[in-house]
Amino acid sequence: MEQKINHHNATMKDVANAEGVSTATVSRALTRPDQVSFKTRQKVEQATLKTGYNTYYLTKNTKSSKAKTIFVAIPDITSPICPDIISGIEQVAAEQAYMVLIGDCKHYKKQQHTLIDIFISQQIDGIVLLNSDIPFSLANRKLKNLPPKVVASEFVPDFNFATINIDNLTYSFNAINYLQKLGHKYIVYITGPETILSCQYRLQGYTQAIQRAGNKVQQEYIINSDFSYQGGAESIKKLFALTKPPSAIFCHNDIMAVGAIWQAKHIGLTLLRDLSIIGFGNLNFAQYCEPALTTIEQPSFEIGRQAMLLLLAKIEGHGIDKNAKLLDCHLIIRDSVCPPKN
Repeated sequence: MEQKINHHNATMKDVANAEGVSTATVSRALTRPDQVSFKTRQKVEQATLKTGYNTYYLTKNTKSSKAKTIFVAIPDITSPICPDIISGIEQVAAEQAYMVLIGDCKHYKKQQHTLIDIFISQQIDGIVLLNSDIPFSLANRKLKNLPPKVVASEFVPDFNFATINIDNLTYSFNAINYLQKLGHKYIVYITGPETILSCQYRLQGYTQAIQRAGNKVQQEYIINSDFSYQGGAESIKKLFALTKPPSAIFCHNDIMAVGAIWQAKHIGLTLLRDLSIIGFGNLNFAQYCEPALTTIEQPSFEIGRQAMLLLLAKIEGHGIDKNAKLLDCHLIIRDSVCPPKN
């Protein structure tokens, strides 16, 4: 007779019965995988998926003698925005005696099954994802066995994860509106890849601001780049080959803004007579470039701190609102923007 299993309440015994092994073997395979053969571990993993047994709570109960550990998945370890977010995470983690492990997502995409197995077998307590480019597929059946997860710095509707973020659309709109109030009409947006959600939201803010001022959005004034200094510099070359070059540029981040400033000077433009530039992020170097960069300050440290507090609440089993918590940003006015001269 076929045994019917309630997947919502599957037990270790159900897993053992499904593959004809003992519960002790199931326990070792899930909490001490090095103590069983690869074949046995594979059988047990298949049985947990078949029965719907949630292994996270089993491994959670075996952690008392181990260091409490958080994994932070970052999109690019070279990104200047990551250190401040991680610093906020680390501050709260240290206060609560958690150790923080950091992984660069772009190096894990082809190893997602291995990464998920590490999360489960090595008893990671929680995961902070720093953007939507996560290192595993949401369709992976093992995801239900992962520890609690939160997203920091980017709202991703499809994830259904608790999120700490900023309102990218509103603050992009505000940046363009500030330039418009100074008298600028020919405003460019240098953005990143179209697939990145923050780029999509900031493009919406740019578009709405242009249209609300009664102007038509010109596609040649929207440049897709790659978040780098070189990307900002190359964009300037394209823009000043146009019949009607812009009088102001809004860059998706401070890095591209600095690259744009360098290239503008290199081709003989004079800031601020010929061009105004505004960035996003208020990274440490923004105030030291020449001219000092006007930018939208993103509260990166506080994003990290709030994300870690949210993750701790999830680990402790508290009810969490799945809606994104939005933090405030501020326009930092410096020397790279002024009214158009012509």
